[in-house]
Amino acid sequence: VDLELGDDAIDVFVSQTRNLHQAATQALDEVSRREAELATRAEQAAADAYSLSLLGLMVAMLIGVGSAAAMIVLFVRSLTARMRSALRIANEVAAGNLDGRIAIDGKDEVADLLAAMARMQADLRQRIERDAAVAAENLRIRTALEASGTGVYLTDANFSIVFANPALSRLFSTHEAVFNQALPTLHKNKEVLGLHVTALERDGIMDMDVVSRLDREGSVQRDVTFGDDPQTQVTVMQNITAIRDPDKQLLGYFVEWRDRSFEART
Repeated sequence: VDLELGDDAIDVFVSQTRNLHQAATQALDEVSRREAELATRAEQAAADAYSLSLLGLMVAMLIGVGSAAAMIVLFVRSLTARMRSALRIANEVAAGNLDGRIAIDGKDEVADLLAAMARMQADLRQRIERDAAVAAENLRIRTALEASGTGVYLTDANFSIVFANPALSRLFSTHEAVFNQALPTLHKNKEVLGLHVTALERDGIMDMDVVSRLDREGSVQRDVTFGDDPQTQVTVMQNITAIRDPDKQLLGYFVEWRDRSFEART
């Protein structure tokens, strides 16, 4: 394009253009510098924010771990205390102390254990009370039998004598000569307990007819004579009763010996 300008005009134009170009360049450099500075600041801010976030995360993790550890310690202490309580109760039950109260808290395994121990304690207490009542009743019966003036002995289901009262011993002593001859096994052992009932039978032989009747009827009464001399013979009336439990299982026999020698002679 031919602007038909003179040399001075051209110089002025070129000079102004150069000045404008330099100003624009300086402005662009300034903008670039500021942009770089802003970018650096943003990067630093981002780094600071990241560091702060990382620090916050670490603090939160430490707090979480500390809280978890504290909860674990509290749980373990609680569990240990309850287990010690359960152990103490078990030792008391083992020592025979069944009067302690077992507190059951919660619904976890320890609570289930304590509940089971409470049931065991109650069952043992009831069983001991029942056994004590039975023992007291047995003692009353034994005392009555021992005080009885009639000779009595008890056998188990296998016909072994497990109890004999003093009156039976007195009966044997009263007619010692006759019984020593008629019952040699009794004379040899001097003690009734532990003997088989055949030791108190004539000729040492069990009367199977009596056993059959006991099986059928539950009780038998018979007179048994010992000795051959009519003047010294001993006549005993025996009342034999089978002892059975509520399920009809045989437990043994109750045998009563009543001395009828004087009546028989007269």
